[in-house]
Amino acid sequence: MKNSSILIVFVFTFCKLQAQTWQELPNAPAAQFVNDDIFFINDNIGWMVNLDGFIYKTIDGGDTWDTLIIQPGTAFRSIGFFDEMNGYCGNLGPGSWITETTDTIPLYQTHDGGTTWTPVTTITGAPPAGICGINIVTDSVAYAVGRYAGPTVILKTTDAGQTWQSTDFSDETWSLIDTYFFSADTGIVVGGNLSRAVIYYTNNGGTTWDKVFNNPETGGWHWKISFPSRNVGYASIEGGFADDSKVAKTTDGGLTWELKPLINPDIDVTGIGFINDSTGWVGCWYPGIDFMTTDGGDSWTEVDLDPLFNRFRKVNETTAFICGESVWKLTTEPVAIIEPEKTYTGYNLKQNHPNPFTDKTTITYTIPEAGFVNLRVFDFGGRTVSRVVEAYQQAGTYSYEIDIPNLASGNFYCKISVNGFVQRIKMVMVKE
Repeated sequence: MKNSSILIVFVFTFCKLQAQTWQELPNAPAAQFVNDDIFFINDNIGWMVNLDGFIYKTIDGGDTWDTLIIQPGTAFRSIGFFDEMNGYCGNLGPGSWITETTDTIPLYQTHDGGTTWTPVTTITGAPPAGICGINIVTDSVAYAVGRYAGPTVILKTTDAGQTWQSTDFSDETWSLIDTYFFSADTGIVVGGNLSRAVIYYTNNGGTTWDKVFNNPETGGWHWKISFPSRNVGYASIEGGFADDSKVAKTTDGGLTWELKPLINPDIDVTGIGFINDSTGWVGCWYPGIDFMTTDGGDSWTEVDLDPLFNRFRKVNETTAFICGESVWKLTTEPVAIIEPEKTYTGYNLKQNHPNPFTDKTTITYTIPEAGFVNLRVFDFGGRTVSRVVEAYQQAGTYSYEIDIPNLASGNFYCKISVNGFVQRIKMVMVKE
């Protein structure tokens, strides 16, 4: 009995030492709004992209990052690699929400680990306008989908990217954002059909597709997918203009889905990731917070992670990454010293007035101490539409009237950064 008791204590202590924690990587590249996609082929080697035309690479598990490409006019949206040398990167393309994008090439390739990238010229079938999601399935099979604002296509390669076949999916849905395949033939694609989030399933390599989920609630679209195991999976539903975000869950490998509500429906969920069947996280563009569940989505608690995380990548059972404003790593080993959290008493970004507004609205904020203020307005896709303030300011209260007359009705975000304090508000513009 005595030896058994000692053994029990030893195992308990060992488990405590191996507890997983999220750590922000101190040398991670900071994006203007978010880093859009991240992909690792093992614990050490990974790549990351964003809509500002940047491609990064790490060979030490995220401790350091090299900038491989800066390509203005290209909105790099997705990335995936077959091996250390051969990878593919999707461009959102012009005519979606990114007004600065001029590059019409939907897919790029590299055969030297990302040092150089060239256009893919072997796509046959429906011409894609942009690629939002890439899923590497085997050492020769991959799928890609696009795009958020249409037209929608599904791309497939069976020869490690030498050739791609594109299938027009516009008759089925207006938006395709992400894809996940369990095998070369069986998988799902997700997006939205103007007013409803939808999921499609195939078991014959995309020859035919079945709509397995049509959100009974109007508004929004699916954004990202996470399958911690073969049967259990999750897909985030961004509320869009309906402001009613949820999570869809499957326990039978994607054949049927049920809705899992979050704490507050008035949020915009984007990124989602689960390290096992029950433990996972979602990131919310608005109001810039994250939630965690340990019971498979039945209940959620607010956690302190990257507030705008867009992509979760699970490397193995103990290691994962998320990318957003920065890069965070889930690991059994600490990767940085955590300093005590600073409080920001007296800092405040007020709700714009009026809201909703037509062309003009006023933004007011208070800072209790001097600092360099960065105040920007972003569109729904995360690109800057107005650089309101980029200046050193003394303590006080400031008000600015902004005017964005050349954009369509929709949701916008205002973000203030000063002295480490960050706050966001959501603004609604309604054209007359």
